[in-house]
Amino acid sequence: FYVDEDNQPWMIFFFFWVSTDDNVGRMAAAELSDDFTHFISEPIELFRADEPEWAANGVTDGCFMYKTKDNDLLMLWSNFDKDGYCVAIVKSDNGKPDGKWIHNKELLFSKTISGEAEGGHGMIFTAFDGQKYLSIHSPNHPQGDVLESPIFIPVEEENGNLVYKK
Repeated sequence: FYVDEDNQPWMIFFFFWVSTDDNVGRMAAAELSDDFTHFISEPIELFRADEPEWAANGVTDGCFMYKTKDNDLLMLWSNFDKDGYCVAIVKSDNGKPDGKWIHNKELLFSKTISGEAEGGHGMIFTAFDGQKYLSIHSPNHPQGDVLESPIFIPVEEENGNLVYKK
């Protein structure tokens, strides 16, 4: 769910990869009525899961919209890279859901970045002290004695983007 600067509500959603003719998920959006009960536009395809260079799977999952302090519109979403489940960022070129979406070459979170487990379904929240956190579940599947659980990773805005705070 996202409300743009014109106060237009949008439903942001994905087409599950197993429901597409080529097993590649797609992220999509449609404008919602003011009472949120129905689409008032036809859904538009935003991007395909196999577009980014790092993508190792056709998964589109866990989308979360985020507006930066510079009014850039980002979407966090999950897919798989070579090391497992991960969180990526894609940016709208016009600051609206109907823009052209440009994929970051670097992931926001992955096993390579964390040095530990993989994870996904990212959301951003700001703590009472002003620190922003990426909230994900990790690992994606239980790994030995390590069960899937929520983890909170400090992130910060940098040049209209979100970055993992090491």
